[in-house]
Amino acid sequence: MNNKLAYLFTVVLILQAGCVSVSASRDPRFYGIAALEDNKIKPINLSSDFAVAVSVIKIPEYLNRPHIVTQDKNHQMHFSQFDRWAESLDNGMTRVIKENIAYILPRARIVSYPLDFPSDAAFRLEMEVTRFELDLTGELLLAVQWAVVDVGYPKNTVIKRSEFRVPVENKNYAGAVNALSAACASLSSEIAQMIFRMSEVVNP
Repeated sequence: MNNKLAYLFTVVLILQAGCVSVSASRDPRFYGIAALEDNKIKPINLSSDFAVAVSVIKIPEYLNRPHIVTQDKNHQMHFSQFDRWAESLDNGMTRVIKENIAYILPRARIVSYPLDFPSDAAFRLEMEVTRFELDLTGELLLAVQWAVVDVGYPKNTVIKRSEFRVPVENKNYAGAVNALSAACASLSSEIAQMIFRMSEVVNP
C-alpha cells in the first residue's frame, strides 16, 4: 500500500510541475515591418504610367527563419526564442518595399515577378541582402545590392549597392523592427528615384 501511495504522490507532483511549467511559459511575440507613413517622403510625379516588376529580395540563409536574428559586438549570433517575424523576412521586406515604391511613384504599377509579370513592364527590380547586422544595444546595418533592369533595353540596367546604419531605439526588438522599417524606407526611396531617372530617359 505504501508503495502505491508513494507512486501516486510522485505522479501528482509530476503533473503539478507540468502545469506550472506550461502556465509560466511565455507566449511568442510577432512583429511586422512597417511601410512608409504618409508625408514621410514626397511622391514623385512620373511623366507616364508603366509597370515595375519586383522580384522577392534574396536574404542570407541564416536569416531564413521565423526567429529574429541579432548579433553582438563579438559577432556572435543570437536567435530569439520568443520574438519572431509574423511572415518570412524576405517576403516581409519585399512587401514593404513594393508598398513604399508604389507610394513614392503613384503612377507606376508595382507587380510581382515572375507571378504577375505584364507584357508592358518597363522595369524589373532585383535585390539581395549582402549584410544584415542587428545589435540590440547599438544599431542595424543593412546592405543591399540591387538592380533596376530596363526590360526593353537590358544594356541600360543600373546596378547599385546601398548601405544603411540605423540606431535601435529603446534597445529592444520593437526598436529593432522600427530600425529595419526605416532602412527599408530609405532603400525604397533610392530605388524609386533611380526608376524615375531611368523612366525620364526612356520617356523624356
